[in-house]
Amino acid sequence: MPRIVKIVHQQLLPQFFTPLVFLTALSFMKKPTSKRLFLLLLLTYLQILSGIYLGWFLMFSLPIFLGIAYKLESEARHRFITYWKKSHKQIIGITLSWLVLTVFTLFPYLKAKLVLGGRSYSGVDTMIPRISSWFSVPPGSLWSSLLGWVSRDLPMQHEHHLFAGLTLILLTGLSIYTILRLKSLLTIQRYKIIKICLIVFIIIFCLSLRLPFGLSLWRIIYEVVPGASVIRAVSRIWTIAYFYLFIAVLLNADSLLKTLVNSKYLRLLIVSVICLISVSEQIVLNLPNYEKAPWIEEVAELRDLMQTNCDFAYVSLNPARPFWAEQLTAMWAGIEANVPVVNGYSGNEPPNYGTTTESMDTAMILHWLDIASKNIQGRLCMISPNLGEKTDSLISNYAVQEITSFSNKFTSATIQFPLQKLFAQGITVLDIPSNPVYTSSSIKIVALVENKSNFIWTQEGKNKTNFSYRWIDANGKLAEFDGDGDRTSLPWDVSPEDFFAVNAIVRTPPTPGKYQLILTMVQEDVAWFNDKNTNHPTIPMDVVPPQTY
Repeated sequence: MPRIVKIVHQQLLPQFFTPLVFLTALSFMKKPTSKRLFLLLLLTYLQILSGIYLGWFLMFSLPIFLGIAYKLESEARHRFITYWKKSHKQIIGITLSWLVLTVFTLFPYLKAKLVLGGRSYSGVDTMIPRISSWFSVPPGSLWSSLLGWVSRDLPMQHEHHLFAGLTLILLTGLSIYTILRLKSLLTIQRYKIIKICLIVFIIIFCLSLRLPFGLSLWRIIYEVVPGASVIRAVSRIWTIAYFYLFIAVLLNADSLLKTLVNSKYLRLLIVSVICLISVSEQIVLNLPNYEKAPWIEEVAELRDLMQTNCDFAYVSLNPARPFWAEQLTAMWAGIEANVPVVNGYSGNEPPNYGTTTESMDTAMILHWLDIASKNIQGRLCMISPNLGEKTDSLISNYAVQEITSFSNKFTSATIQFPLQKLFAQGITVLDIPSNPVYTSSSIKIVALVENKSNFIWTQEGKNKTNFSYRWIDANGKLAEFDGDGDRTSLPWDVSPEDFFAVNAIVRTPPTPGKYQLILTMVQEDVAWFNDKNTNHPTIPMDVVPPQTY
């Protein structure tokens, strides 16, 4: 069941190399050779390539498995020590080569972590298995009527459906009883393997278990073990925990049947009944399904658009469909077209990206691209579904080319980077003190401000935008004094065509005279808007000493 309900997470399906790693590890313990060590590491690497979660959990479990095996089997330990003394240079060389290859393969993930940072433990905590997780069943399961209540209070419920059936629980209990009371019924080799696998399962179970009040040994794993801080869905550790448990219970059941049941046909009957019950327990109804053809056709259309004068692209989402389906379609089209896309669907989002659940407008995309890469160049294709909605004004103003796809499902507009910033503002003064005003005093000005630029005014960061002012004296020179150009922060990030009201405190010059008060926006360390555009209020002001007023 845990694997069936993850059918939509295809990265959790290809676990083919894990049993081969297990078999190779057993043969290596029996007779350690460089060839077997190379094969063991190669198969582990192939499992990493098949799926990051599956590969990482396998690597996490191998030291536990080998540590327990060598601890319990002194002969295997002595064989390895002898092999080490004889071939330690080969061991180091093979291991280092594997490590370099693995790090090189994972380099994009390491690079992404430098940008995104590791996951916070609070985000991981919601998906650490609880005791109830191992008895949680998905909707549509034959067990849901009896055990559906178990997952009622679990966070991220869909990640906690770990129950694999009553048969497995009974076989696990039988295996533990056999190890403790009936080990004479097992061969020495099977006894050791069953015992080791049961212990490994128990250790993984305990290390990944979250107790009440947030207590969990996984916090130590998260802090210490390489790669653990980026594993968000810890509950998926069932993929490796159940593997070791299956090995133990199946070897034990096989041994007991062969030892206690002499009749071949009776053994076949018992196995058939167990299999029938086990399979029936795993049935889950109403699994997600869809017709591939329409999506393939849509991906092909987007791919063709992206391959036409696009250096990078963004596909607006259709609000009538699930956001994740739209994001994945755009990403897949980008892969086929070999064109980077701004779209994304992940457990992590880049800094300042916004949200993946809703479409970003042109201003948001331009802003994110600007702060993500200051020197970005090329043609951005803004692709949107033809829904009969009003065209984004920024696309209308700054697109250099418009193309309509053959099937008329999408429209693509091209914007050339680097984009020439337009420092435009609309400032309407609503209230201003009567003229004249005192020297070295503070006056209050109320104004309504509109963002007429082609970029978002942000209230934070090195290049944030503020409301400010300047005083020009009778000679047309900028009056400079303490308090000149004080900033008034934005109430929020202001997108193009958005308005906000401002109550600004303006400091007056210390020298009397006739002045022009200029109200303007300023993007820090970039530009004063009044220097780039003449559209700004200029208010004549007489500044007089207090005693002459």
